[in-house]
Amino acid sequence: MQKASAVKAKSIPWKGIFTSLPVWALLLANVTRSWVFATMVTEIPQYFADVFALSVATIGFLTSIPPILMSVFIVLSGILMDKLIKKKKISTTAGRKLSLLVGFGPEAVIVIAVGFVKNYTAAIILLIIAEGLAGFGIAGQGELHGLPG
Repeated sequence: MQKASAVKAKSIPWKGIFTSLPVWALLLANVTRSWVFATMVTEIPQYFADVFALSVATIGFLTSIPPILMSVFIVLSGILMDKLIKKKKISTTAGRKLSLLVGFGPEAVIVIAVGFVKNYTAAIILLIIAEGLAGFGIAGQGELHGLPG
């Protein structure tokens, strides 16, 4: 006699999952966003200390701004996309894809560009823009994972 869980596990289409382009796209989006987030949390404060010789208090203040703005943009972009979808300006799928594209693509490029700027004001402005845009991607990504939006 087999357990119900063993029978159910056999019916999971593993080959279809591992060969699905949308699954790989979500995996890539999750990995790259996690990489950028980890960089922001662990390396950016050290970057400001090493490259610009800023104090811990200044670094703490400056690096607190991008995540605050990102939080605001998560809410605003979710509202914007929902309105566009409700008014039938774009489809739900297009809205989610647009959110990911607007949010995560530029964020990755901007975070790389931060390494080439010569003053901390330009660096923090770029990081604020990057994390603000990331709010769009996070809102769209949450929808793809079935989180309320």
